[in-house]
Amino acid sequence: MRKYFLKAGERFGFLTVVNDVIINGNIFIKCQCDCGNEAIVLQSHLIHNQTKSCGCWRRRGGVLNPGWKHGKVKHPLYPLWRRIIDRCYCKQSNRYPDYGGRGIGVYKDWRKSPILFIEYIEKLPKSDKADLTIDRIDNNKDYEPGNLRWADKTIQSVNKRISKTNTSGYCGVCRSNKKNKQWYANIRLYGKNIFLGLYYTPEQAVIARNKYIINNDLEKFGIHVQSI
Repeated sequence: MRKYFLKAGERFGFLTVVNDVIINGNIFIKCQCDCGNEAIVLQSHLIHNQTKSCGCWRRRGGVLNPGWKHGKVKHPLYPLWRRIIDRCYCKQSNRYPDYGGRGIGVYKDWRKSPILFIEYIEKLPKSDKADLTIDRIDNNKDYEPGNLRWADKTIQSVNKRISKTNTSGYCGVCRSNKKNKQWYANIRLYGKNIFLGLYYTPEQAVIARNKYIINNDLEKFGIHVQSI
């Protein structure tokens, strides 16, 4: 007879219970790790604190101090710190290629202490807004003091780095088609693409996009004019 029945949502270390699975008569628990990976763990290992993560903690090779006594594990911003650390330092993370894989890191004091990271971002403007998330102002720089802000999804989508398929070299500027060889400028705001015209060179398209940002006072929302 089963002695324990774990409920979906229960947490054990960095693992959150999803549901149980019976394999060859043994009780396993399907869990979601804070790093984003799934793990199938023996129920007894969870209950007796023998398994705390999907294995990502060990794979970091001692880069981080686990800090079990920092008291922030249940803080609502603690999972954010974990995700940032994983995407920058855990090569097994599916986000690693876009972060740590291209040289993005975390400020050394924050890397070792979720307390310092949480205290910093809680003091940033708009930290009390429920619909905002943490965004890097310059997405080619690290998670570091002076480069973080609370932003909505619109600002973050505009602030994305240039796509690998973008041949213009500028955000929001793409070739119209192969035949006419013109370039179009656009900007995406609040779920809508705003077409800003066709131009003979990508530089002309950038100038048009910059003028739109300035004329509509979008800089106050964190949308930056691009240098050309």
